[in-house]
Amino acid sequence: AVTLALAKKKGTNAVIVAKDILDKMEDLKRSTIPSGVHVEITRNYGETANQKVDDLLTSLFFAVITVVALIALTMGWREAVVVALAVPISFALALSVNYLFGYTINRRSGGGRPDYQCRQYPAPYPDA
Repeated sequence: AVTLALAKKKGTNAVIVAKDILDKMEDLKRSTIPSGVHVEITRNYGETANQKVDDLLTSLFFAVITVVALIALTMGWREAVVVALAVPISFALALSVNYLFGYTINRRSGGGRPDYQCRQYPAPYPDA
């Protein structure tokens, strides 16, 4: 068995890097990797990161809708409109400022963990 671990460079997008690696792996399967060799993806942090961002945006959307509805019921529609605009604008502004200063919302601390890992090994022998 051969294990190959690939990690993204600082500042690159894990989702894009993982997609590029998967595309390259498909090219290698067609051109270079022998047909008897099985390739298995054991970790794909690009997919995980994409799912976490989707979950975050969904939760944020439902939180804003809930708060706006409660404010509209208790304080009035004008106040609700202010909150409906203020929360997404504040969120976008915070992310934009962080991006300008080189910060990302990447929660990973490093720790030697690769962003993408695949394992390559020969297919099992029929007699084994």
